[in-house]
Amino acid sequence: EGVFVYALDAQTGKVRWLNDRTGFLFTPQPHGTHALSGLTPQGYLAVRGQELIVPCGAGTPARFDRRTGRLIEFKLPTKGRLPSGWFTAAARARRRGQKPPSANGNQKTDAGLIFDATINRDRHEGGWEQGAGQPGVLRQIRVGQRTLRFDQPPDGVTGTVHTMVAADGKLFVVTREGSLYCFGESKTKTRIYRDPSKQPKPVAKDSVGEEKLTEVARWLELAGARNGYALIWGVSDQEEQRVAESLLSQSEMKVIVVASEAKLVDHLRRRWDQWGWYGRRITIHVGHPLRFGFPPFLANLIVVADPAVVDDVAGRDGLRRLFATLRPFGGTAILAANNAQHAAIQRLIAKAGPSDLPQAKLTREGNRSVLRREGPLPGSTNYTGNWKSPDERVRAPLGVLWFDDSVSLFKRAPQPLILDGAMMAFDKSWLGWPKGDRPPYELTEPIYADVYTGRVLADEEIQPLKDKFAPLAAKLKPSNQYRPPGEEPWKPDQPVVGIRRNPLTGRTEPRRIRRYYGCDGGIDYGYLYTMRSGTGGFYDKRIESGTIHIGGVRTGCTNNLIPANGLLNVPAMIAGCTCSYPLLLGLALTPMPETFEQWAVWGEAEVQDVQRVGVNFGAPGDRVTRAGTFWLDWPPRGGPSPAVPVRIDGNEGKPEFYYRHSVWMHGGQGWPWVCASGLRGEARIVIGAFKPGRFTVRLYFAEPDETQAPGGRVFDVALQGRAVLTSFDIVREAGGPMKGVVREFHDVTSDGTITVELTARRGRPVLCGVELVADSLHAGAIPTLDDSSKDWPL
Repeated sequence: EGVFVYALDAQTGKVRWLNDRTGFLFTPQPHGTHALSGLTPQGYLAVRGQELIVPCGAGTPARFDRRTGRLIEFKLPTKGRLPSGWFTAAARARRRGQKPPSANGNQKTDAGLIFDATINRDRHEGGWEQGAGQPGVLRQIRVGQRTLRFDQPPDGVTGTVHTMVAADGKLFVVTREGSLYCFGESKTKTRIYRDPSKQPKPVAKDSVGEEKLTEVARWLELAGARNGYALIWGVSDQEEQRVAESLLSQSEMKVIVVASEAKLVDHLRRRWDQWGWYGRRITIHVGHPLRFGFPPFLANLIVVADPAVVDDVAGRDGLRRLFATLRPFGGTAILAANNAQHAAIQRLIAKAGPSDLPQAKLTREGNRSVLRREGPLPGSTNYTGNWKSPDERVRAPLGVLWFDDSVSLFKRAPQPLILDGAMMAFDKSWLGWPKGDRPPYELTEPIYADVYTGRVLADEEIQPLKDKFAPLAAKLKPSNQYRPPGEEPWKPDQPVVGIRRNPLTGRTEPRRIRRYYGCDGGIDYGYLYTMRSGTGGFYDKRIESGTIHIGGVRTGCTNNLIPANGLLNVPAMIAGCTCSYPLLLGLALTPMPETFEQWAVWGEAEVQDVQRVGVNFGAPGDRVTRAGTFWLDWPPRGGPSPAVPVRIDGNEGKPEFYYRHSVWMHGGQGWPWVCASGLRGEARIVIGAFKPGRFTVRLYFAEPDETQAPGGRVFDVALQGRAVLTSFDIVREAGGPMKGVVREFHDVTSDGTITVELTARRGRPVLCGVELVADSLHAGAIPTLDDSSKDWPL
């Protein structure tokens, strides 16, 4: 998704620097392996001299130059089974007269990082694992010439001290029991603030009205749900307020309200907070519902009563956005639509293709329109075991739909089963080892969750599911390993999964998947091969994607990356493991547009007679498009890649390479994840290993300087020694900075190499990528993107 580390001017709020490169780093991982992963910022930032310290969960903190944003160091501990990470103190050892932990090869640290040995330990399956460090380092702070220890708190503190902070001439003490103390320099009368929390007040029926209660009860009946998420889009009067409060009184749903009027939002927020409901069951936000950015598949129920929002929803784009937010298997929207709006929505559904509004059913209920999303997502599958799930919807690129750490299963638990939007998972009773119990351990009672939100289901939702899952659950038996028959249990060979057509050469060959260490064995589910490869990862066989890593995530010793119900489901199977992966959680990934930035490790390969390739200057990794172009990162940074020869000579020294995350692109032509990075400077670029013949050549450009005006960067471009662009002005041609522009040239003859030359006229030339496709192949359309910097047009 991307990681963005900023420094802002404290006086003006202006950006001093931004580092958006650290989300994609090919780095060492636990067990002495590698993955295309990156930082996982978690916790408070800290400053030490000229360094910015960014904590990364169970991984060692990252260190940045706080003046420039340059990454100084980020390394995970490479040996398995060693806890590590946020258990560090960012102060130099000599300030405390202590020696830093020794660099023992397992947890090599900078001399300024001290691990707390008391905290730096965790429960592994076979007992407690101890990391490096010294006891008690984190349970003390240095204030001036004094050392304040958490276990010797000031008089008056009751409970266990969690942390102390010195600021504003005062000492603040926080206890694990939830108390906050403030100590000053002089004696004063102590002020005590009691805990104001209380149980929410029952919603008074007279504040809602019997008629509204009856109406909302009918909506809940139509939605077939009393749990889950309800959204209220727009608040124009007391109507929506009564709807929200009626939902609170008649269901267990979490209610999210979005309205455009800030004063009304503030009033309702205070009202619900006084009742004790705000933040527990209901929240309200300022904004337009169609631009709010709700995740897909979230809502069991959406209520749209605001006439202005109903009018927006009755348009094609608005209806698609609302429908995308509804949960499959019965998500329901109640719209206060008049007859004309109802008819408009009906026409849109009738005209929509199967990919636009699949399984949409519109009916009329009194003066309301009822839109339901019925049944499964088209092309999706259930997962009932047996290691196969050819879900057609789950394809690269994939983005995060939700993540959660409320459920943690044993690392070698059986695979979860997934039916009609619900997941059943078993934990194991593993904590009795080594005192008595031994593997394979007994299975616990099953846990049920919603695959579209990660929400653990309530008891009343579970009862109907038990009968549905019972035949499958009966087949599960305790086992030490859950693998396909005949698979070597711990160190399988590099996967070879059928035959592929090489995207570079077009030749058929064995499909070799680049996989690093992982004890799950790897599974071919049909369209997707999923595996632990350092981190969790997957390979999309439909496009020969290469290995796409889910950065920072430790997946199970049982394969738990399961394509089903239109998602790549990754339930948390981490209990019993202390390996220092920074993201210990479960998540689900959902298909994203091809413009979404995602990178892969394809693996080494000698190549000749290349017929199709893209060279992506400054990119963090490789990428294969659905049209068939293999975009190669250059210079190589994202792990091993096929050896396509690229030579770059600069007229005035070497050109520099740069990277920006594609989220900053403002539309234009070309893939945003190509146009966001590039090389800067005069250069002669020679790309080789082509099969002699004629090619279509596409050159990708974008102005990386947001302040650049037309005329500020002008240059010439030659292709195979012939001038093809003269006085090329990127900003003028693209329509502004950070907008892609592509120039295409046909019938370019190659005897084995293609040469591109950049010559400056004003400023330094810029080139983002070169795509080359043999004339015998279909190059595909050049993507044209909307300007993402503008609001969505209603």
